[in-house]
Amino acid sequence: MRTTRIVLNLLLSLLMTFFGAVAAFSQATDGNILGTVRDPSGAVVAGANVELENVATGVKSETTSNADGQYRFSNIPVGMYKLTGRSTGFKVLTLQKVNVELNKTTALNLTLQVGEVSTAVEVSEATETIDTTTAQITATYDSRAAELMPTIENSNNGLFGVLNLSLLGSGVASNGGVGQGT
Repeated sequence: MRTTRIVLNLLLSLLMTFFGAVAAFSQATDGNILGTVRDPSGAVVAGANVELENVATGVKSETTSNADGQYRFSNIPVGMYKLTGRSTGFKVLTLQKVNVELNKTTALNLTLQVGEVSTAVEVSEATETIDTTTAQITATYDSRAAELMPTIENSNNGLFGVLNLSLLGSGVASNGGVGQGT
């Protein structure tokens, strides 16, 4: 019993030594970039969009500056990068050849210059086209509209329901009765 305990303690200490040695020899492969985004007067710019692009691979990372204007990119692989800062009302600032070094934190403060106010209009859907070359008025209905139209069952096997559908078109009027579109 005592021998088993000694053997278990010995194995446990050997395993701890082995895993401790492996952790000691592990190697870091990244660095960090941090900074503060400010305007020309020195005031911080909260909510600024900061983008980091690896020049060699084209991989992009984005972050937003916090209420104190601070941003941070952690665990960035070593290499050459392009850092871009932008915010509403400011010109875009781009820093080329930002070098991320192994196990180092690089501080890059950004000062955004005041830009011009601009408005962008984006049309997400075009309006319906109008044919101005002819006086013809047409309307197209899908089969679902015909199915949902109320029908009159007492004459012409429900034909007036389809005629009522024609009353939905522009320029169509009824001279009196239901289903009497002209």
